[in-house]
Amino acid sequence: MRPRINPPVMPNSSTVLLWSCLSLLAAVLVAGALYGNWVLREHRLTVITPGRVYQSAAMPPDTLVRVAQRLGIQTVVDFRAYSEVPADNAERSALQRVGIAYLRLPSSTKPPPDTVDTFVRSLQPEVAAGHRLLMHCLDGEGRAVFYSAIYRIEFEGWDNQSAWLATTRLPPSLMFLGRLFPGIARLSESNYKTPMIRAHRRQQPESDRPAGP
Repeated sequence: MRPRINPPVMPNSSTVLLWSCLSLLAAVLVAGALYGNWVLREHRLTVITPGRVYQSAAMPPDTLVRVAQRLGIQTVVDFRAYSEVPADNAERSALQRVGIAYLRLPSSTKPPPDTVDTFVRSLQPEVAAGHRLLMHCLDGEGRAVFYSAIYRIEFEGWDNQSAWLATTRLPPSLMFLGRLFPGIARLSESNYKTPMIRAHRRQQPESDRPAGP
């Protein structure tokens, strides 16, 4: 007589729901940890052009020096407004002590056209000299992102739409979320800076575009 084989026990709907919720919770916790590490420890450091241009949030001066030296940065561009920087500007002093140039280009969170023009003119000699750049604002998710897009249009010949689509507000490990929620991965459609990127007219002639790294 053949032994009776019982059919496999299928999990009930409550068990499936429980495991689904636990899996979702674990994914949220991992994503939160990755994002928190990027914001708090890496200060939103993002590669714009490998070996040449980076964007970030403001960092403590000693941290900024270590990061700049590790990346071989030659010029740091600071977009923070005067009200956002201490009077002694320890960042400038720390960079200058180790021979890294400090370029101050104060910008509001809604950059006017003349400030954008100043940015382009100020970066012309930096780009011509082939300097490695780190551009930062206060939080690293607004002005630094905006000016990085302008940099790509002006000095790397990107078209406006591509430069906007490449704006980055998440760490590389979480950029896939942009396919599900586009507004969290880049500057959103409703952001004041987005139409400015799309409408920007390139000032640099093609012959001034820098060679590859």
